[in-house]
Amino acid sequence: MTPDPTLPDAIEALKKGEIKEFEHHSRLGFVEHEGFHMEMARLHKVGFRRITLKAGDYSMQELATALR
Repeated sequence: MTPDPTLPDAIEALKKGEIKEFEHHSRLGFVEHEGFHMEMARLHKVGFRRITLKAGDYSMQELATALR
């Protein structure tokens, strides 16, 4: 998570409006088709409005699955 939301400076900056949001970057890894869709549904359920997929490390088959 960037910046670290547990740091006092980050908390204060958020309160003052100096930062508007935090970023979280993670990797799903190479999952099966069904597992990929289940994870997307889970992320939406817990509140993620947009999910960004970094596709550089995926094989062509996995990338095609993710895009479908």
